[in-house]
Amino acid sequence: MLPHVSEECVDKLADEWILYINDDEIKEEWSIDENGKYRPIDFYWNKIFSMVDNSNMKKYKYLSISVKAVLSFFHGQASIERGFLINKRMITSERASLSLDTIRGFRFVKDAVKLKGKKVSITLEMIKFYKKAYSKYKAQKGMEKQKCEEKKSMDKLLL
Repeated sequence: MLPHVSEECVDKLADEWILYINDDEIKEEWSIDENGKYRPIDFYWNKIFSMVDNSNMKKYKYLSISVKAVLSFFHGQASIERGFLINKRMITSERASLSLDTIRGFRFVKDAVKLKGKKVSITLEMIKFYKKAYSKYKAQKGMEKQKCEEKKSMDKLLL
């Protein structure tokens, strides 16, 4: 169902696929390293695509075209959309004036807690830090309110 792919190419691809799944030259260490961890997918497929047959021709010409096409397909934006949804839930009407740094801070904490799961322990130091940050926040808001009131009174005097 891929555009511009002839039936002949599909037949050759099917033949190459059968050859590929029965190929004894493909080594397990191409996909799994010595520590038992999976290697990047491009490492594995690069090894496959560089294989040659007895006549020194690429062994998997049509398979390489298909795999590259499949790997380049768009896989969606679920994680990005999820991030926007998290931000939307954080920014309520009461928090509409949050700065970008504050939003980033919230996200940083939320993501860190999410990664650690239930292993996050709240220490006395964290509580003190929170109280200190909240005090600074309240003081900053008070100064902003005072400046706003001063500006309003100056505007009234000018009128």
